[in-house]
Amino acid sequence: MQFLSVIKRVIPFVFAVTIGVLIASIFVPLSSPAESFKSSFKNRHDCKRFKREMRGLRRENVRLTMENEELRMTVERLNNMASEVTVTPPMPPAPPAPPVYDGRVTFERVR
Repeated sequence: MQFLSVIKRVIPFVFAVTIGVLIASIFVPLSSPAESFKSSFKNRHDCKRFKREMRGLRRENVRLTMENEELRMTVERLNNMASEVTVTPPMPPAPPAPPVYDGRVTFERVR
């Protein structure tokens, strides 16, 4: 009798665990760990390669920033020298003021 009660409790548990693993396998890969170690070893080499590329790009970025700053300072120096050499011409005279309307209406005869 006790054997039957144990079976009644174990079978639904095993069934529920099996269904749970099947549903979980849809969302999570259940592969062996050996494959994941191989891929992580490959990823480690990729990571090192990406780090080398990143260091090279950072060095190039610093070099280009310094070159850009040097060119900017050169242009500013040349602009300052050019503004000292050139004298700005005087402003032209203002145009004459328009006639003032005094409110009278005049009619001129056209022949």
